[in-house]
Amino acid sequence: MTAVGRQVLRTLAVLVTLQVLTSFVGAWLLGRMTPAVDRILVDNERSLEAVETMALALTADDLDARARFEGALAVAENNVTEHEERPELRVLRESYPRALTGDLAARAAVRDALARLGTVNRVAMERANEEAQRLGLAGAWVVALFGILGLIGSVLAVVRTRRRLVGPLRVLADVVTDHARGASHRRCPRTEGGELGEVLGHVNELLDRIERTKPAGPDVDARAEALHHFLDARPKPTFVVDADGTVKAASASGFDAIAEDSELRARLATAAREGTLEGATVTKLGDAALVELG
Repeated sequence: MTAVGRQVLRTLAVLVTLQVLTSFVGAWLLGRMTPAVDRILVDNERSLEAVETMALALTADDLDARARFEGALAVAENNVTEHEERPELRVLRESYPRALTGDLAARAAVRDALARLGTVNRVAMERANEEAQRLGLAGAWVVALFGILGLIGSVLAVVRTRRRLVGPLRVLADVVTDHARGASHRRCPRTEGGELGEVLGHVNELLDRIERTKPAGPDVDARAEALHHFLDARPKPTFVVDADGTVKAASASGFDAIAEDSELRARLATAAREGTLEGATVTKLGDAALVELG
């Protein structure tokens, strides 16, 4: 696999991994919430139903009241979910026979035990509900965090791909276009390795070979050479730009600046048309302009 292929594959792998992790974390947290909700709806609700049945049986005067009380007490004893329930269940087990026969002190003890037992289960339900809410909130934040990481990873991947792949390809297209328009001295900067670096180097060699095969033009070449020497002698990136935005000539540092800043060519075209550019010195030369950055 080529270096470009590996770079694209790594970028896709990072993005897919972040998306898969986000999905799995969300599913895991939802799975953790389900048992907490089930506990609220099943365990403590069953104990509360038993408390209500015993309270009704305690005040009833029919023959089945004792059987209903004993059945509900058995359900509560077999559904202990909180440690605080056990003392109240012992009070109920010891006092209910006398309470059902009319003993006022036993009735008061049973009523108090039922009230405390109901309170214990309601508190447990509220606690389980708060736990479910905490899990839901934590899940939302974790999923949001992974979403932010995915966004950051996507931005970094796009920036890296633009710098390592799109940027060199744009420079290559600009060099070939400028050469076709007459800027035969323009060359590709060797800023990348791998296949793209080799391609840029081969393009430079091809352009050099084309220049060597051109017929000599002493007047034109002398003027162009003088212009190039003048521009290269400038301490800052300097350009000669036509009104249509074509870079007719530039210093070596100017070509490097164009390669590093994909928006610079458009700003140079604006400077050639309007005669001004923020952070640069612009000198009009008829339909063209001399632009010195910095």
